[in-house]
Amino acid sequence: MKRFILTVALGVCVASCSSSGEVTEGEVRTDGWNPFVAIVGSDSQIAMVATNSPLGKDRLVLVGDQVTSVESVDGYVLSAGWVPTTGFLVVTYSPELTSESADRVALVNPESGTANGITIDEAVASTWSRITVSQDGRFAYYSAQTPSALQLAHDIWRIDLETGSMENVTRSELGESLPILLSDDQLALIEYTPLSIEQSENGRIMVLDLESGERQRLTPEGQTVTFLDTTDTGDWIVYSAHPENRREERAIWFVPSDGSLPPQLLLEDGGFDAQLSGDDRHILVRRVGGPNDPTLLEWIEVPDTAPWID
Repeated sequence: MKRFILTVALGVCVASCSSSGEVTEGEVRTDGWNPFVAIVGSDSQIAMVATNSPLGKDRLVLVGDQVTSVESVDGYVLSAGWVPTTGFLVVTYSPELTSESADRVALVNPESGTANGITIDEAVASTWSRITVSQDGRFAYYSAQTPSALQLAHDIWRIDLETGSMENVTRSELGESLPILLSDDQLALIEYTPLSIEQSENGRIMVLDLESGERQRLTPEGQTVTFLDTTDTGDWIVYSAHPENRREERAIWFVPSDGSLPPQLLLEDGGFDAQLSGDDRHILVRRVGGPNDPTLLEWIEVPDTAPWID
């Protein structure tokens, strides 16, 4: 696999980019960065795709004892995910955001701030999103489309992080986003019908069998899902949702990943983009403010009634 090396020292110690897994309930320090997506690692460390000015580039930002932008990824960062085996981050980015832009992919070392580019064998373009990586650190899954495809639907793609080869995991008239692995052969994702740019009014959770291609729906009609995460075991899916066309009523729900029970309400005060901490006892949400207000991150404690809390 070809790699291009981009090196810059951040001067950030490991402790500022990772943690012991302990979470402090309440607002998370972001130092003025406005997060479009926040990504929680297995030790509850946080990375953001964020900007600090209306006309600024979307950067990869690490949250810890310090809040630090990774300058070695020179471009508009689009999606990111933690690699469980190394503690690195895999990111997609584009030097310029145009209709012809295709993703570049890099592995970022959060300790040193260096980025190692991966040459991929397909031209695809992603949007602000989370990347999920297999437990062995080999494969990354994310949502993307072919540049200039003039379509609103995104497919799920898989990158081999060792060879750079890519595979189109889903290909249909429907759109898919925010994939997350439940096991080596099952993927949970949000499926939507691409009616308009506002794709979020018909999102539903599907479990995809990677071998057979069969799908199982887990959420009901009339509920719009906007983000999902899983417990460490993959047995439960936690997700942000609201009644169709009533975003102000967003909440956090949970459902067993095997579909054996219907969804249940977890927290009425949902925020956006619910993600579990490494120990599954807290949920990180985004608080999106008004036109002149910043977007905030906040940790919320999971109620003791949640079935995975023992």
